[in-house]
Amino acid sequence: MSIRFTHAAPKKIDAIAICNSQQAEFLCRFIPASCPLERDIKLGDRAIAHIPSLCKLNPFYEQLVRLRFRAQCYLSEHTYKNYLA
Repeated sequence: MSIRFTHAAPKKIDAIAICNSQQAEFLCRFIPASCPLERDIKLGDRAIAHIPSLCKLNPFYEQLVRLRFRAQCYLSEHTYKNYLA
């Protein structure tokens, strides 16, 4: 059952249509522009450790990034708002 979900979910995410500016703004706020888990651990001014980005381990990462990009494109074409960050 879970194997079917992981194959069907990316197609469903790709099939989401951006219909209005409220939906596009919500998606741009909901989906982060960069991985929120990546960090540098510092002691004073020196970085002593680096926690790498774990977002790419998410099986839906590529689809979510594409969905956010489509929402940004919708906003730039229809409302002239910029949600790049």
